[in-house]
Amino acid sequence: MKSPEKRAEGQTGQFEEPVVGDAPAEGVSAGLPPLILTEDEERRSDRDQLRSLAKLLGDESKLVRDELRRQFHSAGKRGRPLLVKASKSEDARTRGHARTLLLELERAGVRRRLISFATRASVDLEAGLFLLGRLHNPSLDARIYRRTLDAFADEVLRRSKSCGTELERAQVLSDYLSKTVGFCGGEGDYHHPDNVHVHRVLETRSGLPLSLCAVYLFIARRIGLRASILPLPGHVMLRVHGLRNSRIIDPFHGCRVRSQASLMSYLAGHDLGFDPSWFRAASDRTMFLRQVNNLVQTYSERGFPSEIETLLDVLDAAEIDA
Repeated sequence: MKSPEKRAEGQTGQFEEPVVGDAPAEGVSAGLPPLILTEDEERRSDRDQLRSLAKLLGDESKLVRDELRRQFHSAGKRGRPLLVKASKSEDARTRGHARTLLLELERAGVRRRLISFATRASVDLEAGLFLLGRLHNPSLDARIYRRTLDAFADEVLRRSKSCGTELERAQVLSDYLSKTVGFCGGEGDYHHPDNVHVHRVLETRSGLPLSLCAVYLFIARRIGLRASILPLPGHVMLRVHGLRNSRIIDPFHGCRVRSQASLMSYLAGHDLGFDPSWFRAASDRTMFLRQVNNLVQTYSERGFPSEIETLLDVLDAAEIDA
């Protein structure tokens, strides 16, 4: 079978337009304008086509619905106003199909943003974790949760005014978040999405070690306290830095202070050997990708194939760009 290009080559001359300056081809009037739509006309034509398609949103045919999905996904933002209008229709079928397509379009946009984010050489962990939250809830407004972090930071600053050293300020941070606010480890359904997504951790005050360490890290950064996440396998920790010394704390277990010897014992008890990089500060990019892996496990246990596919694409994109 000939390819479209070969078929076109075989027909050369049959549909050629006259070259400017040459005599008009036989049967073609020299007075006819070229059949070219202006940019405004093309946009108007697209809008008219989408309006016609939107009228079919209540159709019961699977073939029609599949074609509508293809067309509106291809149209992207241009078709969104029509879907929003249809999502308020009095017809239940039209309303339901429009809302489904809107959700699909929002998730497709989140997927594109996540893959683009993962390819960056340097990322901001806070931005990345809130973006992951939109995979769970595409309409998530991170500003609400950022204001919560700001409020926590303001209170820690107020409480630590009289502190003389950085480690004293770190102690105020630990006491306030663990004892006053009540952040702790989510041990019930350990891999529940609520324990992974930072916005839910801020609401429930419970989460995985990485999610909790991230909350503490974001607040530490807001108050100018040096802190970093130690990427220990299975259970990350937070290191807070003083002028000359540092302290390792475990937000999952009420901010208990951990010695390096106790962590070495933890590693030995789990037959994990030793890697010096586990005791060095992890980059934001490393922790972002680790959280992606946490979500892969979470969604695998609950059967969310589309979310898993998106997350695996994010990991693939990060690996290709590494």
